[in-house]
Amino acid sequence: MGYGLDPDNKNHVPHIWTFPIAYAYEDNNHPQRSNIEKAIKHIQSEIKQGMFINVSGGKIPPNFVIHTDKARASGGQWESKPNQYTQGKPANPKQKSILHIGTKIGYGDIIHEFLHLLGVAHEHNRPDKEGESRRQELRNLKHVNADPFGVLNRQRDKDIQRQFKSYGAFDSDSIMNNYFQSENDKANKFNKLSAGDVACIKEMYKGRLNYG
Repeated sequence: MGYGLDPDNKNHVPHIWTFPIAYAYEDNNHPQRSNIEKAIKHIQSEIKQGMFINVSGGKIPPNFVIHTDKARASGGQWESKPNQYTQGKPANPKQKSILHIGTKIGYGDIIHEFLHLLGVAHEHNRPDKEGESRRQELRNLKHVNADPFGVLNRQRDKDIQRQFKSYGAFDSDSIMNNYFQSENDKANKFNKLSAGDVACIKEMYKGRLNYG
């Protein structure tokens, strides 16, 4: 299935969300706005749950803000703050949760970042042998040797593994396994939730979704 937050682990940050999750655009003219909205609809359709609500320009304070990231035009990042996860608790202006979405990011990568927001980690961070095999595969790629974000750092893997749990088996088709895949695979394979992604989210939020 996947690798995500353990709802029973009270020692980790971030936490499990309550729904709906309110969001607002920092810039209503974000170049990727149509793809962002498409990604949200895709996730909600697959999970069969209304999970997000756009409150841009309204009176409801957002739980997170979508930032137009020009510095990382082809990338994205979820920057979480622990006080943003409960419905009705407004974002602290001095401590905002931010979803950084690049101006030229791919559609599948947008879905990937939204799953980070929901609490799903990379498949290669799993502690099982399949996760380690994928980590080693990535370490062997010359263009990730510098590893600027530390995603292949062994100590960081251990830190992540204290907060997350494995749901089912390693999922090679997961949108969370799109890290340094070919552009062809990103465009044609890693552009939607896998069955394992859907099952992982449903299991993580069991009892918190409308149907169960």
